Amino acid sequence: MMMSENATEVLYGNASSENDTLDCADFNSGVSAAFQVTTYVMYCSVFVLALVGNGIVCYIVCSSARMRSVTNYLIVNLAIGDMLMASLCVPFSFVSTLLLRHWPFGGALCKAINYSQAVSVFVSSYTLVAISADRYVAIVYPLRPRMTFLHAKGIIACVWTVALLTALPIPLVSALDQPEELHRRCGLYICQELWPGQEGPWRLDGDTQKYYYSMALMVFQYLIPLLALLLTYARIALVVWGGRPPSELQGDVRAQRMARSKKKVIKMMLMVVLVYTLCWIPQHTLTILGDAHEAIWAYDQIAWVWFACHWLSMSHTCYNPIIYCWMNAKFRAGFRAVLASLPCAASCPSRVLGDALDAAHGAEETHRLRRGTTRTNTYTMYSVLRTGPPPIRARQRGESLRLATVNNNNNNPDNPHPATPEVATTDVDGPTHREAEVRQM
Repeated sequence: MMMSENATEVLYGNASSENDTLDCADFNSGVSAAFQVTTYVMYCSVFVLALVGNGIVCYIVCSSARMRSVTNYLIVNLAIGDMLMASLCVPFSFVSTLLLRHWPFGGALCKAINYSQAVSVFVSSYTLVAISADRYVAIVYPLRPRMTFLHAKGIIACVWTVALLTALPIPLVSALDQPEELHRRCGLYICQELWPGQEGPWRLDGDTQKYYYSMALMVFQYLIPLLALLLTYARIALVVWGGRPPSELQGDVRAQRMARSKKKVIKMMLMVVLVYTLCWIPQHTLTILGDAHEAIWAYDQIAWVWFACHWLSMSHTCYNPIIYCWMNAKFRAGFRAVLASLPCAASCPSRVLGDALDAAHGAEETHRLRRGTTRTNTYTMYSVLRTGPPPIRARQRGESLRLATVNNNNNNPDNPHPATPEVATTDVDGPTHREAEVRQM
C-alpha cells in the first residue's frame, strides 16, 4: 500500500535541519539496531509463510479432483492475490522504507510496484466478497442452480478487471521524489504519490486530492467489501443456526450431516473475514488520520506505530492457509501429505496427496456409516449394520425352515405326498419383503 507523503518523510529520513550535518555514508544512521532486527525477523517470516502456505493451498486444490469445487477455485484466487501481495508489498516496502530508507529500483518499478500492490489488495478483498456470495446462494437459496466452473471463471475475471480499474490512478501519480536536501545531495530518491494541484472552480491542491483518493480507496477496498461480508454472512448465520429444517427435526441423518458440514464451512469463512477485518483496520485508520492531521507524524514513536500497522496488514497474507488447515479436514490432510512428501517430492507427491485426501474422505464415510446411514442416489436408507445383509440372512433362515419342513414331511409315514427339496425351495429365489422395501426407497 502507498504511504502518506508525511509518513514517507518521517520514515525515509530525519528532519532537514539534522540532514544538513549528515554525510551520505551515514544516511541510515538514524535507524536503531533493535528496529532493524525486529523488522528483519517479522517481515521475513510473513514473506516465507505467505508464499509457502498459499502455494500449498493452490497445489492441494489443483492436484486433487476431490478438491476442485467452485468455492475452492475462489479460494485459490484468494491465495494468488495473497501471494502477489506478499511478493510485492512485503519485500519492496521493507527494503525501501525500513532498510535502505530510499527507493533504489528506478522510476518504472516505482509505478509498477505501487500499482501491483494496490491491485493485489483489491483482489483479496473482492474475492472474499465473491466467496460469500457463492455461500449465500448455496445456503439461503438451496433450490437455485449452483454456480458453475464457467461462472466462477467469469467472476474471477471480473474481480481482476475491477481491481485493475480501481487502482489505475496510482501509477499515474506515482513518481520519484527528493523531499530533503540530503536526498538531493546524495542523489537518492523515494517513491511516493505526487498529486498535482488543480486550477479551476474546485481548486483542489495535491494534498486534498490525495486525501480524497485515500478515502475512496478505503471505501472501495475495505468498507464496501466489509459491509457486503457482514450482510451476507449474517443472513447465512440466521439460516444455518436460526432454525432447523423439517427434515432435520424428523431425524433425517443425512440432513443433519449436511447441516454440520455447512456450519463448518461458514465458521471457517467467518474466521477468514474476522482476521481480514482486524488486520486491515489499523493501517486504514492511520492513513486517513495522517492525511487529515499532519501533526500525527511529529510523534516521536510514529515509525514504530506505522511499522506495527503495516506489518499487521501484510501479515494477513499468511493467516488464511493456517485457518484452512485448522478448520477444514481435507485441507489439513492435504497439508500433512505435502509436508510428508517433501523428501520424495520428485517421485510421489501427487500420489501421497491423493491417498491422504481419499483417507480424509473415507474417514467421513466411515463416520457416516457408523451412524447407520447409507446413501443411494438422492435417497437415504436406514439399517442396522450387521455382519451380513438382512435380505441374505432372511433368505438363509427361510431356506433352513423349509428344508426342515421337507425333511419332517418325508420322514412322516402318514404323509402320502412327500415334498421334494426343489419344489419347497423354489419360492425363496424371489425378492424378500426387505429387498422389495429397500428397492422402493
